Amino acid sequence: MALADKFCYKSIRDFAGLTQIQFRLEWSCEFRRKPIELFQRGISAGPGWACSKTYRELRIMRSKNFLFVVILSIAGIAAGCRVVADTAFDPVNKTDDGLALRGYDAVAYFAVDKAVEGSPKYEYVWQGAKWLFSSSENLEKFKAAPETYAPQFGGYCSFAVSNGYTADGDPNAWKVVDGKLHLNYSPEVRTMWEKEQSERIKTGEQNWVEFKTKKPKHKG
Repeated sequence: MALADKFCYKSIRDFAGLTQIQFRLEWSCEFRRKPIELFQRGISAGPGWACSKTYRELRIMRSKNFLFVVILSIAGIAAGCRVVADTAFDPVNKTDDGLALRGYDAVAYFAVDKAVEGSPKYEYVWQGAKWLFSSSENLEKFKAAPETYAPQFGGYCSFAVSNGYTADGDPNAWKVVDGKLHLNYSPEVRTMWEKEQSERIKTGEQNWVEFKTKKPKHKG
């Protein structure tokens, strides 16, 4: 009894960089070695037995391409991480253990007009740094309006920022100007900064904006 022809349809996607290859294998029990027709590209293949061979070859090519893409992706991610590491700028000057203002109370400069050390009992995390306070009252004030009490330029030396680089700010070399807290590297540097205070604040603000897109040098 004659057997009706059967048709095998397969779709191979993204093999060897091709968007899609759809091919049709026409065969019957009596005639199993008929040609394969690869549609959508007008490509003719060999006899029917070549179907599995072509499929295997495409799988191998796809595997090699996939491995190549993975290697390139890993290399790209690694390079990207290096770029981020090289250009990332920490907006807050902090100690190795993550303390802003070296653990001093930012609110105390305004509340009692002097530098006061904070306590781990009153800690608040803001902009990736740990801020300590001397009382729960000061802690709550800072939480309500951190930008009001946090030092300008992230607590970096204002004199350094005005010169286009960063340096650590000393919590004891401080000054509040127009309601904003400024730190300098040392009392001596603060004196130098005060001689051209208005101009240096203006220049520092301009440089600070640029620091966010171009990491400045840090000179200690």
